[in-house]
Amino acid sequence: MEQNEKKPFINVEAVAELARLSLNDAERTAMGNEMAAIVAFAHKLSELDCENVPITAHVEPLFNVMREDKTEKSTERDALLRGAPTKAEGYFTVPRVVES
Repeated sequence: MEQNEKKPFINVEAVAELARLSLNDAERTAMGNEMAAIVAFAHKLSELDCENVPITAHVEPLFNVMREDKTEKSTERDALLRGAPTKAEGYFTVPRVVES
């Protein structure tokens, strides 16, 4: 941070409490300085000229890697059910395994 820049106020005690941290005086001072540097850096980023920069959500372009769905002729239901040991109303039937 440059010397003529105003140091942003950061309530280190409140942040430490939210993070459930117990800090001594030296740690509070160090944490305050580190957090102020982070805020100053973020503020510095807001000064960049992004007028002609296209909006991006990802660095790399995304594309769908899924294949296109294709429908094919399926075996008729009656032919499938023909070999079933038990069936009812066009469906396979199986023994109940879950009691109500």
